[in-house]
Amino acid sequence: MMRRLRRLTRLAGRRVLIVDHAIPTPDQDAGSRTMFQVLGLFAAKRFDVDLWAPETNVDDRYPRRLTARGIRIHRLEFPPSRQFKRWLRRNGRELDLVFLSRPEMARQVIDLVRQFSAAKILFYGHDLHHVRLKMQAARTGAEHLMAEAEAVEAVENAIWRQADIVYYPSAEECDYVKRRCRANGQEVDARVLPIFGFGGFEKPSTLSPHGRSGVLFVGGFGHSPNVDGMLWFARDVWPAIASASRGTRLLIAGSHPPPEVLALAGETIDVSGFITDDALKRAYRRARVAVAPLRFGAGMKGKVVESMRFGLPMVTTSVGAQGLADAGDALLVADDADGQVELVLKLLREDPLWERTAMAANGFARQHFSREGLWAALAAAL
Repeated sequence: MMRRLRRLTRLAGRRVLIVDHAIPTPDQDAGSRTMFQVLGLFAAKRFDVDLWAPETNVDDRYPRRLTARGIRIHRLEFPPSRQFKRWLRRNGRELDLVFLSRPEMARQVIDLVRQFSAAKILFYGHDLHHVRLKMQAARTGAEHLMAEAEAVEAVENAIWRQADIVYYPSAEECDYVKRRCRANGQEVDARVLPIFGFGGFEKPSTLSPHGRSGVLFVGGFGHSPNVDGMLWFARDVWPAIASASRGTRLLIAGSHPPPEVLALAGETIDVSGFITDDALKRAYRRARVAVAPLRFGAGMKGKVVESMRFGLPMVTTSVGAQGLADAGDALLVADDADGQVELVLKLLREDPLWERTAMAANGFARQHFSREGLWAALAAAL
């Protein structure tokens, strides 16, 4: 143990370049939360950290939170500007790591990084984009989505071959990448990077169903699976729950809800839109059940993992449970409306089931999604 601690200590003082599609907004979407934690960990371990991201209409408080940690933020234009190339010429030799977030961003810059730096290149895909798009195309019948999926698949395959290490949140995704590349005659170093690295968890002694009420959905609505899932749940699942459990309310929380989601607000449904991290914590601690009724998607879902952190029992689908095959009793899964209704009502009514599920979820999160675990995965790249 002491040898490992000494090794991690020696990693301090190095330099890392991180490229993402935007300045992270960690209270608005799971991908941003992951990247905010990654940036914070590198800074906390005394790395010199440079973040390049396109300029967006992001609230000033988000870049301020990063610069307060000593992280330098640079505006990235596309195609990559001469400013970015000059920066790489000047700083490329000093870089130890380059962390590229999302396939489209990696595609834009990876050749330049190779040209001007000998740094190890890490690629984090967040999820298998082309798999998610193919599932969406199959469900909706939208031909343009299948064409988009094939284009994204080509980009992802190219990045896998170019990066030194490929990261995804689940072992299933990493195995998929290895199989696909091996079929093309190439071995790829694909590793699990925990989707979150939490600094704290709900205390088991506080987990009780008493005093709780209501059902909670959390998800950013810039992500199409959340819109589809919530509309399906409100139409095909929620009416039976509301009828059988009078007085129970559904809270839909998440940034950028479109008009069709806002229109769900009514007698038994509240649509909050964006809520702060503090308000979200209160919602997790007040709710009796969380739901993630996703019908297409790929990879591990941040909303599912975060509910586990708070020990809030979750009802989801097989899509929502992707990457969590070893979660066991920590998740309740049903893909049809009747199954969803049955599981939600059981958690609303049966205290022993609630307690078993809450303890299993909290324990699973502690084991797999700690701050130390996330840093260990990153430090192993060095």
